[in-house]
Amino acid sequence: MTDMALRARIALSEIEAMGLTLDDLIACAGHAPSGRPSVPTVAEYLPMVAGGYQARTRRTYNSYWSLLLEMCGPMALDAVTVEDLMSVADEARWTCSCCGSTSSPGRGAW
Repeated sequence: MTDMALRARIALSEIEAMGLTLDDLIACAGHAPSGRPSVPTVAEYLPMVAGGYQARTRRTYNSYWSLLLEMCGPMALDAVTVEDLMSVADEARWTCSCCGSTSSPGRGAW
């Protein structure tokens, strides 16, 4: 047995004695059990995105971001599908049309 293998066995036995598993350590380090870094949720990532915009732009997009948080907030970024985003857009469109938006037809992203 090599010195590194011996140290690894000792470390593993100490970890097990503390009632922990390797998955616990990996999760604590911020990585998924597969070894890939964990992906933030929409709710975790959106404030970072919003922080990159000036206040005026944030006010413009805030209603859309709030809707995105409501509908997809707990989802990991890599789990969000086109269909999820289309649902957010449809909901925004419906909310806008039912509240009597003053924008002219044919204008905007819709």
